[in-house]
Amino acid sequence: MLMINDVLRYLVAFGIVGGLMLLVVVTIEGRLGRWAMLVLWALVLSLLFSLSGCSSTPPRPAEPPPLPAPILCAAPPGMTEAQAEPDRPAGELTQRDVASYLLALHRWGWRGWRQLQGVRDYAAQCRSNATDEQPEAPRE
Repeated sequence: MLMINDVLRYLVAFGIVGGLMLLVVVTIEGRLGRWAMLVLWALVLSLLFSLSGCSSTPPRPAEPPPLPAPILCAAPPGMTEAQAEPDRPAGELTQRDVASYLLALHRWGWRGWRQLQGVRDYAAQCRSNATDEQPEAPRE
């Protein structure tokens, strides 16, 4: 977008170049004729119009604020290890075998959910430690 200062600069440049053109044309006109004046004016005008876009640049957009530092709260490998599923009973099954398998399966699932809750607690504590600006005072 052209500003007032740019327009004034172009008008001054056009006036100076136009005055120089008139001086050149007056001295050459006797030798080359009117066509020389038209060609020179066309050259000057094309030069001014082609260079008019070079002097102004659009303002740079404001830089966005920096992104906050990422919080890396990966759980230690020991907290996420998978435990083996209880063995399924095979062959002739009694109610006691089925009940002990269901109990072992329930305990296995319960330990898995406790393990998952431990990972969630660890991640929540890590996030809260990373976002706290001041360290906590020691508890007595």
